[in-house]
Amino acid sequence: MKNNFQYYMFQNFTFLVKIVFCIYFFHTGVYSQVQNNGILFINDNATLYIGSSNFIFGVASSTKTSRTSNSNGKLQLGANASFTGFSSSLFVDGFLSTKSSNYTLLPTGHEAVYAPIGITNSAPVNGVEVAYFNNTILGTLDSTLSTLPSTGYWQIKGDNPVITLIWNSDISSLTNSIANLTIAGFNTTTLKWEAISSTTPTGSLVAGTISSITNVPINSYNAFTLAKRSISCANLVNVSGNTCTWNGTSWDVIPTLADNAVILASGAPGSFVCNTLNIGSNSISLTNNGQTIEVVNDIQGNGIISMSSTASILQRNDSSVITPQIVLTKSTRSNMRANDYVYWGSPLNSDCFSQLDGARAYDSSNILQSNSPAFDYKYQYVSGNASSTGGWQPLSIVEKGKGFIMRIKEQAPFSVTTPFSGHINLTFSGIANNGNVTVNTYNLNATNPASARNFNLLANPYPSAIDADKFLEYNTNLDGVIYLWKATTPNSGLAGATYANDYIAYTRAGSTAVTGVPGDVDFTGKIASGQGFKVKALDNSSTVGQVFFNNCMRIAINNNQFMRTTQETLQSSNRFKVKITDSNGNGNQLLIAYLPEASLAYDRMYDASLNSVSPVQVYTLLDNTSRKLAINARPIFDINDEVFLGYAKSSTESSPLSINITQREGVFENSTTPVYLFDSILNIYHDFNNGAYNFIPQVQEDNSRFKIVYQTPLSTSSFVNNNVLATVSQGVLKINSSMQLSNVDVYDITGRKILSTKLSIPENTFQIPFYHEEGVYIVKSMLINGQILSQKIINIINY
Repeated sequence: MKNNFQYYMFQNFTFLVKIVFCIYFFHTGVYSQVQNNGILFINDNATLYIGSSNFIFGVASSTKTSRTSNSNGKLQLGANASFTGFSSSLFVDGFLSTKSSNYTLLPTGHEAVYAPIGITNSAPVNGVEVAYFNNTILGTLDSTLSTLPSTGYWQIKGDNPVITLIWNSDISSLTNSIANLTIAGFNTTTLKWEAISSTTPTGSLVAGTISSITNVPINSYNAFTLAKRSISCANLVNVSGNTCTWNGTSWDVIPTLADNAVILASGAPGSFVCNTLNIGSNSISLTNNGQTIEVVNDIQGNGIISMSSTASILQRNDSSVITPQIVLTKSTRSNMRANDYVYWGSPLNSDCFSQLDGARAYDSSNILQSNSPAFDYKYQYVSGNASSTGGWQPLSIVEKGKGFIMRIKEQAPFSVTTPFSGHINLTFSGIANNGNVTVNTYNLNATNPASARNFNLLANPYPSAIDADKFLEYNTNLDGVIYLWKATTPNSGLAGATYANDYIAYTRAGSTAVTGVPGDVDFTGKIASGQGFKVKALDNSSTVGQVFFNNCMRIAINNNQFMRTTQETLQSSNRFKVKITDSNGNGNQLLIAYLPEASLAYDRMYDASLNSVSPVQVYTLLDNTSRKLAINARPIFDINDEVFLGYAKSSTESSPLSINITQREGVFENSTTPVYLFDSILNIYHDFNNGAYNFIPQVQEDNSRFKIVYQTPLSTSSFVNNNVLATVSQGVLKINSSMQLSNVDVYDITGRKILSTKLSIPENTFQIPFYHEEGVYIVKSMLINGQILSQKIINIINY
């Protein structure tokens, strides 16, 4: 035969390849068992298709395909075909694909490196094609990642599968704990490596697997690899051997994190740090809010540590122990009413259900107002798909890491109409939680991802605040959002009663607030001790998952956001909030934020799905979908961007609604960049600089009437005509602009940022030395109005 297409034997439908087997520029198919006993090479634009049965790797055989970009050869399996006989030395060095709808292990590799990958393609159309490259990894990391391996990645084409990355060699150079592992993908839009939502890894540092939680949108990524998630923890300081003592009044020497601390007499030592702590049989008090004891290792003794509501005790070592009892008295926020619900969690490692009836009402001077239990009904939230047992169920036991709710009893000093200016105190007494805490979570199933049964009620299990970002970084099987409950107006349960109880949504992009809270201030992502919160479990093939807490998440400050908000300023970015209200003050908020880390797709830990029970709701729609968002994180601000808004209301009455924006930051601060609401029914562009937009809703839900824009048809030309010209010559990059420049970023063709400059004084011209190798570069120029213009330049070095 011609084209070096040579075969020597058919036997019992087994294809034995004895010598070089090369396929050039055509497709050949086999519908029986194939065994390669020699050298098989599949050249450019050629396919060897195995329709059914097995492809067998013979001893000492070699199976390769060409790796030419976009014209590579490939070894393709049909829906009922599979590989057998593969090993760490017998694999496909090149591209192979499968059309199976079941989990399929593809034995990929490159040169002497074996790197298999698992593919689950539940809805095959074109199939999934994979190759492994033992090449150097290039590109920048987004904030979700801290470390990539120096070499080795998979390229995947075709349908959107669930992918399972497999390692069979020591990866300790990447991470010292597989709990920190994630799948990373190189995003072709942001040109950055970013974390893919992944399951908890299985195995060890020398062999294991990790899978994506959902189907990966292959068109958004062109490479995948293992990576270490970006999670920083406090160092475990070694003990010095020094011992510092407290005599009931003062320290002989104030301890450091390297010193042992010993309490010789009862007292109130205030905040301090140490390596170990022994209180003996003494009692110490953290009487002032915000006081903290931070200990690297063990806390020993059989005494008592009394704590005020926002005081904290935290330990750094997950393996450390705590033996003294804590007595922590948590205070709710003020201005609550009868029938309001409070979301709780316990800092104790034992069931404290019997202690819940000890809650009492106190006035603003902390004077007892009633000797009756402050709460009547107590509930847990049961997630999952068992309709007969799911939803809100009576609480009978308090478990570590699980949240619960209690309703304020309709008795003095509380009423359903007038808020009580005082608060409720609840005391937790027992041994505190420390170290790893694991909680089962549940989701309904992949057919109903928006179901409320996918939400799980959790709680901070420690006597200190935890960082919500770190909690979500560790638990990649969650939807990347924290939801906190806030009750604001009467909820009497009577017909016609109004209410504005709702959930605050928090992500890295910021937080929403419940309309009706004075100032609409923010939750800062620090979950206080005793605080319950909701999270959403991501969809996967199992209805049961796990989340875990550890000491790395614990923080020594910000233990003051228990069911309340604060005026603490979040990191500034280009963002603003949109709120809707009716004539009764009901409504909710959404957040629109522009961030370098975000994309137009759903970004875990940045975007947030709508989770609201307000009778009037406003939300954005995720681009090109019907998914409702409470937080919409988008890429770097572009003046041409448009954000579609929807609204919904429970009432059938056509009473007026009002939409406005608040809390402008970055380019929107001080009305620097105009924000318009376009009403497509009335063909009106409303400038929010002129106040709120009032309208009469025509339907109960409308997802097509409104959108947020940043220019009107009359103003479009002024933005389009902002001419920017970038050139590079003789080692100098020059930019000339008709409008003043504020930022200049330069990327190489791989997406790696090689230059970033923020102009201290905006200018129309800019130049900087540019000593880089020959090639194509992308220059992104930001104008003072927030518009970003991109240009390609070619750097040619003349010798």
